[in-house]
Amino acid sequence: MRDPTVIAVVPAHNEEEQIGDCLHSLLAQTRSPDQILVILDNCTDRTKEIVREFPVDATATVGNRNRKAGALNQAFARCQEFDYLVSMDADSVLDPRFIENAIQEMEGSEQIGAVSGRYAIKDFGRLPLRRRIIHAVVQHEICFWDTLRMGNPGDALLACGAGSMFRVEALRQVGGWDIASLTEDNALSLDLRLARWRIVVGKRCYLYADTPLDFRLLWRQRVRWSRGVEDYKRRPLGRATYKGRLTNVYSWLILLWWVALVAVDITYRESFNPLWLLPLAGLYLERLWRFRFFPRVGVSNFILALPICEFFMILLWRSATIVGIYRRARHVEQW
Repeated sequence: MRDPTVIAVVPAHNEEEQIGDCLHSLLAQTRSPDQILVILDNCTDRTKEIVREFPVDATATVGNRNRKAGALNQAFARCQEFDYLVSMDADSVLDPRFIENAIQEMEGSEQIGAVSGRYAIKDFGRLPLRRRIIHAVVQHEICFWDTLRMGNPGDALLACGAGSMFRVEALRQVGGWDIASLTEDNALSLDLRLARWRIVVGKRCYLYADTPLDFRLLWRQRVRWSRGVEDYKRRPLGRATYKGRLTNVYSWLILLWWVALVAVDITYRESFNPLWLLPLAGLYLERLWRFRFFPRVGVSNFILALPICEFFMILLWRSATIVGIYRRARHVEQW
């Protein structure tokens, strides 16, 4: 049986500060990709010069106005002879065994169209207090989301854009990345599932991604992510999409449940019964049980897992969803 061929594709737009670490992580893989292709997408900084220092191939986009999805689609024409394609962000860093482990997952079934990486947030070293708080919150949120996926890793909803491996045949069948979507990884995952390809979570496919440490930039990112619900509206309801729709409804129900708890507490505070806290205690213990999937656990995780902290996080991100819905109604695009 021949060894499958792998190409790693890295779209890069003004990534001079991050692209070096990204390429070092690819070159350090225990199973090296057969080709590394960097897509220079309208770069105006030193990204191109830095890429030239590495033994990788590079190509520039031509007239691309469709951001990351457009850059990946332009590069995909050069990937047809490969079996697997690793797509990763230029600000991500792969674990040294990422490709080796992803291939093992892929070889498990010909129905697997994508192996999603499991990602955590990079360690930025010493940071000002406000940025440390943002880093801790995002890290906790991402790790908690990962534990939800690990509940059923063989039937994942999303092949994360920060780093995933795709079967080239599957990408060819769905026509590549959807340029109409603001969340191209979510749209591609839906298209793969609609075409009856499986998406699995690579149980040992770790990577480390960047995150905005400025609240304004983080808010903009979350508003954009919330627009991913539009990908569902443009696709039929069925086996491939119902779980994602139910997950969205569930998150709103959780928020409403919290609001109801607050209302009951305010209304009946004089007749407060400590037994009312039992569901919250059970919820907290369930969150602690999920820590077994976290790459590392610190004091901040125990604090952020408290029900009151979780309530405020849900409230904040659901607010981002409302803003995203408003902007969609106003036909406002923001990357």
